[in-house]
Amino acid sequence: MKCRYLFGLFFAVLVALGNSLPIQAQSNDFRVLYTFTLNTNTAYFDSGASPTGNLLLLGNTLYGTTASGGAFGAGVIYSINTDGSGFTNLFNFGSAGVGGGPNGGLICLGEKLFGTTSDGSVFSISTNGSDFANLTYSSGNMTCGLVSSGNTLYGVGATDSTNWPGNSVFAVDTDGFGFTNIFDFNSSTGDTRQSLAVSGNTLYGTAGFTNEPGMVFAMNTDGSSFTNLHNFTADEGYESLAPLILSGNTLYGTTIGGGAQLNGTVFAINADGSGFTNLHDFNGTDGSMPQASLFLSGDTLYGTTFFGGNVFSLNTNGSNFMSLYSFKGKFGYGAPSGVVVSGNTLYGTVPEGISTANGTTNGIIFALTVPGLPRMAISPPLGIIDLNEKTVVSWPAQATNFALQFTTDLSAGKWTVITNGIAVAGTNFVFTNVLNDSTAYFRLKEQ
Repeated sequence: MKCRYLFGLFFAVLVALGNSLPIQAQSNDFRVLYTFTLNTNTAYFDSGASPTGNLLLLGNTLYGTTASGGAFGAGVIYSINTDGSGFTNLFNFGSAGVGGGPNGGLICLGEKLFGTTSDGSVFSISTNGSDFANLTYSSGNMTCGLVSSGNTLYGVGATDSTNWPGNSVFAVDTDGFGFTNIFDFNSSTGDTRQSLAVSGNTLYGTAGFTNEPGMVFAMNTDGSSFTNLHNFTADEGYESLAPLILSGNTLYGTTIGGGAQLNGTVFAINADGSGFTNLHDFNGTDGSMPQASLFLSGDTLYGTTFFGGNVFSLNTNGSNFMSLYSFKGKFGYGAPSGVVVSGNTLYGTVPEGISTANGTTNGIIFALTVPGLPRMAISPPLGIIDLNEKTVVSWPAQATNFALQFTTDLSAGKWTVITNGIAVAGTNFVFTNVLNDSTAYFRLKEQ
């Protein structure tokens, strides 16, 4: 199919970011979308327990995993609508040969979800819960999420390497073939236990040494040319446990300690290692020890802290820090996952959410709507190319409050939202057009 026209009709609401008043957390609308409860008849957490890893947002559906619970007690893959309806247990881990303990989150390529389990497998499953497959299995655990470039998945896992500390970066094709340990960490390169970021042929991450603050590194996707981009000092931050996120030529991340107040930091650094900047030093009252991944929407970063259970936002230049919500004393231990953002609503999970009658905790899925939350202030660009007789449409992955729509007849004024077949490739959403009409028109519309 050939796409003759590409529309720039973006219905974006512009929000003034410069002189807005601080948002007060108590004015925000916090809602529990789902509670992972104990089935008193079976004495099991049938729908799962301890949600882990960031949620994945596709259209109006959230996808996630739990580290335990389900039919076999080894975790589940689930989906739920953003309004809290339609919770579905898509898959139960723990049956023979399936593995268990997924806790690195999910990514989407086409209509397939991909993830890892703590017992060492990489898996795929269709978004409707069918066609589960173990793509590969290693002898070490994989507690980090995956990233993708083309048809190759990259991740971090423990291996049988005799080199200290034994973690490695691996690559595997999306069909399960070609599993390769492309890089082994050792006493010279440090150790990493975080997911990676990828751009083109380059992987980025953070690593640490015993009793040292750690570093930011880069390597080629074939494992060559490992480069130490930056060594942290204690004033800049100490030990980064969250994956980096990449926007343009800038990497953003957090440290769990160090900084001016010794409570952790949010930082930015150019992809070539220059321009390191501390964007925020946590002081304890605004939370401390951030260790979940950040989320970027427009010029705003969103994240959470382990201690204090704070959900926060700040601009990418470090200004306008806001505490949006605190879980402290409200939902168990109060250590939320990272969040995903759509419009002015943040979605996330807390692994130890609600105490049951027998004292067991199991977790929640939440939504936090913030009146006046800065949205993407400019219309996101929509790219289009013809590739192998198919049309590929792409736009920034940070534009989560925009939906891709198409029509084959402009005069009818009817647009259809595309919900299937959208993948995440690097920092972009990508849709490969498989429609059979001779002409199609595409646009992004703010949700």
